[in-house]
Amino acid sequence: MSNNTDHLAERVLQHVSDRLRAGRREEAARLFLDGMAHGVLPDDSELLDAIQRFMGRDLALSLVLAFADFRCFYCRQGFEECPHCVGTGTIPETDQPCGRCLGLGHSPCDFCGGSGRVTYSFAPAGLRPAIASCRSKLALGNVRKLDETSSAALARMDSTEGRGRLVKLFLDYDRELASLRDALDIAHSLRRKHPADKHFTEHLYLTSSRAAVAAMRRMHSILELLADVSQRSAKTLENPEAREIEEARAALFDDKAAEFARAIHHRPSLFSWRSL
Repeated sequence: MSNNTDHLAERVLQHVSDRLRAGRREEAARLFLDGMAHGVLPDDSELLDAIQRFMGRDLALSLVLAFADFRCFYCRQGFEECPHCVGTGTIPETDQPCGRCLGLGHSPCDFCGGSGRVTYSFAPAGLRPAIASCRSKLALGNVRKLDETSSAALARMDSTEGRGRLVKLFLDYDRELASLRDALDIAHSLRRKHPADKHFTEHLYLTSSRAAVAAMRRMHSILELLADVSQRSAKTLENPEAREIEEARAALFDDKAAEFARAIHHRPSLFSWRSL
């Protein structure tokens, strides 16, 4: 780079560093993007190394985290009101549970796929591998935390009163699964475009896929329990229409559980891929 470009890069990265130190990560990411738009640094595979030379390793990793955890502009924590049932969980015309959202009233955001974070296209291409790795680690940690809190809870959530907590657990797992799927997509993209980085892509793929399967196993258990709760609830209802709705809800949960069971037993690889 020219001396003038170096000077501009230093100015931009100094401002970015100041925001990161102050804990204003999203603002730091926006400032960095503005600088990149003015060509202060080349957006290539050397970008992370260039940032580390200017900012140091810790702040460079903090910037990666800022992009990795940058919230989606169009939803709240990965979900939005289901457009098919308008958040009611039932289709007005038929008064049956909504198949799009499983009668939950919320469906994954169409923009972020349910991760609750901006898409990778928002970030500079040169940082996307590092961002994918960071998101995978964040999701893995969150799945472990969910496992710790849900194991005992699942054992006693066998009533309609506990259905709301089961639904929340399912949506929490689904959000992390979306991040892991995104990381798997990045691994496959890098595998094709940068075969020399095979060690990185294999590690990203293995850690993300294992965490994804673990999340799906737990989600499968939650769906089975939700189906069981709905089936038992249906038996207690005297109103035929209400009973039919509850039975239909149980069937939706059963069908989705079967879908997860098939995905869990599928063994994709970096060489022959099918989305989970």
